[in-house]
Order: sequence, then structure tokens, then C-alpha cells
Amino acid sequence: MSQSTNDVLPSAMKMACYFYIDDLLISLNKIECSLANKTEEFSGVVKIARTCLQDAVPITLGQQFSGYHSFIKRQIEEMKKLQKNCLSIVIGATAVGTGIGAAPG
Repeated sequence: MSQSTNDVLPSAMKMACYFYIDDLLISLNKIECSLANKTEEFSGVVKIARTCLQDAVPITLGQQFSGYHSFIKRQIEEMKKLQKNCLSIVIGATAVGTGIGAAPG
């Protein structure tokens, strides 16, 4: 009642995103678990690391997957922060603050 579309539409989108992030987190947690397993599974497989498009030093494939694992863990934490921010909505104003369309008082 008496809400501006400039408040309602962004708030509705944030609320919708909140629930989609739940689905995304389920998938990211599965990926994180899989990468943790691959880090362990490949811990004995030695390969050559590359840097600046050149062969560099020996590392294990497990170390490489550890980097992927670490990245996904950080993204999960970022998604949780983003999801929490979706709960802050901007409802309560009238069109350009004029009060037009609002009930008296």
C-alpha cells in the first residue's frame, strides 16, 4: 500500500534472489566436496606447473585441485554474505517522497 515501484521492484528481486542463492549453495557445496576429494585423490600425481605460459616447477595435481577447492570455498562464503544482504529491503517510501498516493496520516 502506497509503495513506489522504485522500492517494490528491487525489493522483490532481492527476495527472489535470496531463494535462488539457496539452490546455488547446494550445488556449490557438492562441488566443494568433490574438489576436496580430488585434492586428496590426486595428491600423489606429479605434474609440471606453468607460470607466465612456461613450464615452472613440479607440483602435484592434488595441489592444483586444492587451488580450485579454495576458490569454491571462498565463493560459498561470498554467496552467504550476498544472501544475507538480500534480506535488507527498501520498502516504505512513496513516489519521490511526495506522499502522493499515500493514505492520510
